[in-house]
Amino acid sequence: EEVVVIRRQRFVDGWPVVIQQSYLPYRLFPDFASKQKDLETRSLHAIIEQDYHYLLQSAERTVEAIPAPSREAELLKIAPGSPVLYSTSVWKIDNEVCVEFVLEWYRGDRSQFNIQLGRKREPEAR
Repeated sequence: EEVVVIRRQRFVDGWPVVIQQSYLPYRLFPDFASKQKDLETRSLHAIIEQDYHYLLQSAERTVEAIPAPSREAELLKIAPGSPVLYSTSVWKIDNEVCVEFVLEWYRGDRSQFNIQLGRKREPEAR
């Protein structure tokens, strides 16, 4: 399937922290090129929801520690092979259609994840 590829480098206090590479199905975002400039001031998810009217319903994310690939290490200003947190995410809308697939490389020395866990309560038996 033809996709729109968006590769961004994100900074915190002047430090490069993450490289994000998003893939959007072209059939769902055929005129996305006209929105590229908006990414300087708006989040990608705001554009997806507000401009294209897709309500992001769920995501599945996997995170693992890996050695930084050379290309990403250079952009993150770390030595190749330094630890990074590598993440893949799949974002879906209400009918289980994937609207975004994301690859991310986070600097291991400047990143932290806060994960909240909860349980779905089962109805009590009567």
